[in-house]
Amino acid sequence: MTETEPVSPIETLYRESRIWIWRSGLVIQAGLFGVVAFFIRPSADPFILRYNAFFGVDLLGTWWQAYLVPGVSLVFFLGNLFLAAFLARRSVYLAAVILSYGALLIALSEVVAMAAIVSINS
Repeated sequence: MTETEPVSPIETLYRESRIWIWRSGLVIQAGLFGVVAFFIRPSADPFILRYNAFFGVDLLGTWWQAYLVPGVSLVFFLGNLFLAAFLARRSVYLAAVILSYGALLIALSEVVAMAAIVSINS
């Protein structure tokens, strides 16, 4: 008769939440690319990439640089999730949980950033 090791609450949290974090994060990332593709049109005019309440417009660029926001967000999102999966295989579940939820927070913060860029340029 074999005995199974008791499962820690952190391990349970990671195992139960990893799939919906992956799915919701990838849906958010796809939505970010969709928003950029729908609202941002190619033009020769300068494109506002950042607006500051104190200084006004402080970063201008071209229209294609708007794709850098969801692109960099996707790189960080996937990097965090792959690192979380690597740590979970090594039974470091607390770090895996923190990285997984951090990846989701990165995706959600990019939604706010992309909403600001689209609203400023529309």
